[in-house]
Amino acid sequence: MKKPWTLIVVAALCLGAPAIAQEASLGAPQLIVEPQNGVNSVWLEVPLPDGTLTRHLVRETRDAVEPGATGRDPGALAAFANWSEAGRRWSVWSRDAGVSWSEARPLETG
Repeated sequence: MKKPWTLIVVAALCLGAPAIAQEASLGAPQLIVEPQNGVNSVWLEVPLPDGTLTRHLVRETRDAVEPGATGRDPGALAAFANWSEAGRRWSVWSRDAGVSWSEARPLETG
């Protein structure tokens, strides 16, 4: 006879599968830098749960921009992106699957 906790673990894994599949189908946000007239616009292209793709302008700067990591949590509700400007790290995040984004903020390192 199987132990009850084994069934709980199997059920949890099965219930978590749709969330993992959703993350894989959504994909991570893409950070895009568009230079124009001496200003770099930092954009995020984000796949949304309804199948559409949206773009968000998250920062404009005169400094050179080096893209960093982007990603989502396993449930695909939270997302993040970061980059560097003139040696300083910046970050934005979303708590609604990428529909809206926080204000860009420098990361404190040290």
